[in-house]
Amino acid sequence: MCEIKAADYTKATDYMETTDYIEKSDVLVDMESHDIIYDEESGDIAVGGSADQEAQLLALCALGDMYRFPKTGVGLSRYVHSIIKKTDLAKRLEEQFENDGKKISEAQLQNNILKLSFA
Repeated sequence: MCEIKAADYTKATDYMETTDYIEKSDVLVDMESHDIIYDEESGDIAVGGSADQEAQLLALCALGDMYRFPKTGVGLSRYVHSIIKKTDLAKRLEEQFENDGKKISEAQLQNNILKLSFA
């Protein structure tokens, strides 16, 4: 289950837990400052499990936010005060996560928190 708080872009890490897909390693980014995290022991860029970070960035970034991949992103914050049944949120989530290699088996949006389960 993956949980993402839609209303607060910088605090998404507090509302997310991922257990349903394979953990990958990548450069870690501080979700509050958007700075790269450095490992103080080695003095190098921190590398670690990035599945949570990837899902957060994909759901929270809007189209055009990632200059190298302008057609990538769900833009979850635009759906905060919407009637979800009248939006394309389900289609956008499915499309974007499938393009990233993750198949969503269940999605719920309640109290501005998006909960995703992956197949």
